[in-house]
Amino acid sequence: MLPYAGISFLTHDTAGDWLRDPRIAKYTTLPSPPDAYRPQLNVWAQLLSGGFAGMVSQTASYPLEVIRRRMQVGGAVGTGQRLGIAETASKIWAERGIRGFWVGLGIGYFKIIPMTATSFFVYERAK
Repeated sequence: MLPYAGISFLTHDTAGDWLRDPRIAKYTTLPSPPDAYRPQLNVWAQLLSGGFAGMVSQTASYPLEVIRRRMQVGGAVGTGQRLGIAETASKIWAERGIRGFWVGLGIGYFKIIPMTATSFFVYERAK
């Protein structure tokens, strides 16, 4: 959870800064007084920023999720032998290579992107 949340907030703030760039600000921000610290993003820009943050953070932290899930299931089925993080990662690498750490990520996007976009939208508007 910690890497996911950290990457998510970092990406959200970075994407928000990109969307406030003066070259595109007239399409992405709401009118604000000249003394405003940061112009507020419009609805679609906030949703885009949040969705992008969800996609990036999910992609970056997904290998840890796969390892965690494999460790939980490994203790319940099979030989019942408990493997550590490094051993589980080595096993995934041996079985499927680098792609094995992102198995199922695509379907996760259908849940994470709208959820994160909505969460950050509500967070920003509540602030």
